[in-house]
Amino acid sequence: GDFHPGNLVFAGTTVAAVLDWEAVREDVPLAEFASAALQFSREDPRRTPEAPLRIGLLAAFAEGHGGLDRGAAEAVPSLLLEAAVAESAFVLEGSPDPARAEAQLATTERLASAIRNAGSAITSCLRR
Repeated sequence: GDFHPGNLVFAGTTVAAVLDWEAVREDVPLAEFASAALQFSREDPRRTPEAPLRIGLLAAFAEGHGGLDRGAAEAVPSLLLEAAVAESAFVLEGSPDPARAEAQLATTERLASAIRNAGSAITSCLRR
């Protein structure tokens, strides 16, 4: 659940180390895949709030994992939604700032909408 560029150490273009294993899930490997895929396929919401998800980056992430079979690919949009909500809850946890909370919820709403609208494109780009 925490596999994202901020927790990686690179040697050139190769991942040399992964930091912060606090949110890793061994019970559902596909959920862990979806959480990581979400992190690697998002635009920075501060720069481009209207385009929170890039299907091309999601496809490249999946290709790096060898793609998914049809059943797994069809499950990913729902798991991406779960990951987006979990991420939002983590950000909001302990945050007493109502403006920050409102901004985070708006970002999550845009991301969830993008995931729902692109469901079939997401499934298609993930299949091997």
